[in-house]
Amino acid sequence: MKTVSATEAKNRFGEHFDFGNDESLLIESHGSPSHMAFTASTGRRLVLVAFSAGEISRYEAMELLGFEWYGQLLDALAEHGVDRPDAHLTADDAAALEHAMPVLDEAIG
Repeated sequence: MKTVSATEAKNRFGEHFDFGNDESLLIESHGSPSHMAFTASTGRRLVLVAFSAGEISRYEAMELLGFEWYGQLLDALAEHGVDRPDAHLTADDAAALEHAMPVLDEAIG
């Protein structure tokens, strides 16, 4: 990770923000970290992983990624190889879902 001052980042924006997928930039203001920059691909993956891990809500993930409907979020998870949050059901939740599915199938069908 490259570290620069806020002034340096502002004055040489083009130079500092030209980096690859595995690179990031830490910007310091008055000697303390203030911002971090990375590629859009890295940012998307970080949001998707945070959502999958339950660190942020579906609403927050969709807002951060600019998605308007849940299907876009599911597609992005699959595209980036990130497990859906419901892929980590507890045994009790899985049993409850298994019990509910026949009822749901009958109601839908």
